[in-house]
Parts: sequence; C-alpha cells; structure tokens
Amino acid sequence: TTVGQVEMNGILTEVCSRGRPAPAAVFGFTAPETGDWIFETGPTADDQNLDTIMELRSHCGFGPPNHILCNDDGGPSWYSRAHWSGTADETVYIVVTGFGGERGPFTLRAIRREQSP
Repeated sequence: TTVGQVEMNGILTEVCSRGRPAPAAVFGFTAPETGDWIFETGPTADDQNLDTIMELRSHCGFGPPNHILCNDDGGPSWYSRAHWSGTADETVYIVVTGFGGERGPFTLRAIRREQSP
C-alpha cells in the first residue's frame, strides 16, 4: 500500500540519534491484524530520489524509551526499509528524514510480510 508522497517541511526532530534536529515527515500506522510488516521508502512516480533515514517509534516523542529501530540504506539504493512485528490495533510511528538534512519527496509503503510455510 502506498501511503503517500511527502515534501518534508514544518517538522524538526532528531532522527536515529543523529545529534541535531532535521526536517522530517511523521506517519502513524495501526496494524489491521497481528503480524510482521515491512515499511520502505522509494522514489516518487516522477523518479525523484531522496536518500532517506527511517526511525520507528512507539510514540511521537524522541528518546530511547520510544525508539524501536533505525534504518539508513536498508532498502534498494539509498532508501530505507524497516521490519516491525505488531499486534492488531497497535500503532507504530514512522519518522522519515533526508540524509544530511536533505529535503524532498519520497513514497512510503507498508507491506504485510507473509510467513514462510
């Protein structure tokens, strides 16, 4: 499922303990069912590319109690990919920023990870 394209502006937050606030986009995802999910960033439909960093948080605040995981370049090219196991109706917050404070559009997808037989 494509969540959308976002131009990062307006929100400044520290992402993945990089040491200083950077422009970011924040998304909330509520699991429709218990299972494993993959979140990944990618290019926009018109092929604009942004080197992304993604952090998953248990809520919107920053800090170790909220931090679930961080990913930089775990997806194709310079994109981010994160795996999360959630229960039905549990919410995770996906924070995306550009490497080095870069700004620009990107897409974010949430994919249900199928279990191996």
